[in-house]
Amino acid sequence: MPTTVRLDPQTLSLMHRLAKRTGRTKSDVIRDAIRRLGAVEGQEISGSAYEAMEHRLGCWDSGGARLSERTGRAFTALLLAKRSKRRKSSRR
Repeated sequence: MPTTVRLDPQTLSLMHRLAKRTGRTKSDVIRDAIRRLGAVEGQEISGSAYEAMEHRLGCWDSGGARLSERTGRAFTALLLAKRSKRRKSSRR
């Protein structure tokens, strides 16, 4: 949503330097600054469930179950079965 912000020359200069140094847009720099201030003030933005758990992703151990590997194998088997079925139906 477009918003107009008036900045003093020093803050404007700082925003430009930050954007250039980090490779982000000026809007990204402003959004990040507001979010950081909100976090300090205890007013964080409520986002998606993913955003709420993002810092926890990859932190758990499955106890050696290697779930992602099994899922990958199962998915591969499904794709191969689907391709085989398609080939059989196209030969008829």
